Amino acid sequence: MIIEHVLLLFNKCEKVDSIVVVCQKDKIGFVGYLAKKLQITKPLHAIRGGKERMDSTNNAIRYLKKKDNDSDNIIIHDSARPFLSADVIENCIETLKKYDAIDVVDETKDTIVEVDGKGVLVNIPKRANLRLGQTPQAFKFGILQKAFSEAYKKENCHLTFTDDCGVVMKFLLEVK
Repeated sequence: MIIEHVLLLFNKCEKVDSIVVVCQKDKIGFVGYLAKKLQITKPLHAIRGGKERMDSTNNAIRYLKKKDNDSDNIIIHDSARPFLSADVIENCIETLKKYDAIDVVDETKDTIVEVDGKGVLVNIPKRANLRLGQTPQAFKFGILQKAFSEAYKKENCHLTFTDDCGVVMKFLLEVK
């Protein structure tokens, strides 16, 4: 299973101290079973996800708030990309020494078009300036927590964002 591959990868990474899996409520016990089956040696916690992706991240923030301090590194990976390498994880952690928020991206070889609400093409951005956002995304915990706190002050914000870097970019303009 994809989750097995990802759990083993994060468990193997020396710079990762613990793992939090955000999942459906009825899968929490299964995650515990997998941790035992795979002999995961790092502390692993499974917590309930939310209705939308952003709600799931917010649940993780609330859970981690009890344990982490503002300067701790947080890496968010959606497990839909199981071919992540340990090098990418370690590069994210290393880059957090210089930046407070990291988005792993790939160059696009496709032309991407922008359309209006009716599906009519309105813009073709220059491909050289575009990247495909991936995971993991990595943050200083305090930055992520502050951005989500600001976001949740807005009505229906959880329906607006498709990734966590977008939340940081929108609500913490000073963060590069």
